[in-house]
Amino acid sequence: MSVANEQEQMRTAQQEAGAPAQDGAAAKKQSVKDRLAAGKKLKEDEKRRKADKEMIIVKDAGARKITDVYDVNPTPIGKGTFAFVFKGVNKENGEPCAVKAIMKKDVQKSGELLKREVGVAQQVKSDYIVNMKDIFEDDNYVYLVMELMSGGELFNRISTMYPHGYSEGVAAQVVRRLLLGVRYLHEQNIVHRDLKPENMMYVSTADDVTLKISDFGLARVYTAENVMKTACGSPSYVAPEILKQSPEGYGPAV
Repeated sequence: MSVANEQEQMRTAQQEAGAPAQDGAAAKKQSVKDRLAAGKKLKEDEKRRKADKEMIIVKDAGARKITDVYDVNPTPIGKGTFAFVFKGVNKENGEPCAVKAIMKKDVQKSGELLKREVGVAQQVKSDYIVNMKDIFEDDNYVYLVMELMSGGELFNRISTMYPHGYSEGVAAQVVRRLLLGVRYLHEQNIVHRDLKPENMMYVSTADDVTLKISDFGLARVYTAENVMKTACGSPSYVAPEILKQSPEGYGPAV
């Protein structure tokens, strides 16, 4: 065997012998990265939990516990992007209600929107609106106690019970109630900005007429000085004037 061949074999043997050591070093380096990432996540989680506790949506709403006033069924009757809805009963008078539990950790970046929704819900009181009865707050949730609308959404009523459409008489009464609700909101300088069949709730399954406007997550208090410009709403229902996003903005008529 030539000297060159011997040297080549020695280099190959050294590389093979050194391979496990290199793999071990790489594994150790990866382990350190994993520990650092885990430590960073723990810090972020702790920071989030602290922010949840410090984020107060409604002053004094945390002075009472919802379980002191209401029995709440743990099985959800509805679910949204940031919230679950449960059926509850007032312990004192036995009156049924709906409890909307909004997860604060999921609205950290939009806490102001939640405050706005709560503010609007506290302001409105009408036969044409799903009214709020009470509000509670703890470190993790904001609880809105609302009227129980056991009749479901207008959308579901149309699609399941009346797939061929309402009669003209019933449709006229439904639209009348909707317009009376919108008129009431505009008299309070409130613009809903997300009117759609999914946000119109029936009082009971036995009634095709009595429905109310719900969900004020996108609502705004409107003034001449505070022009609305945000493009918002549901894609299938939003007005084209909103999507244009003109510098002049838009008003309640849209």
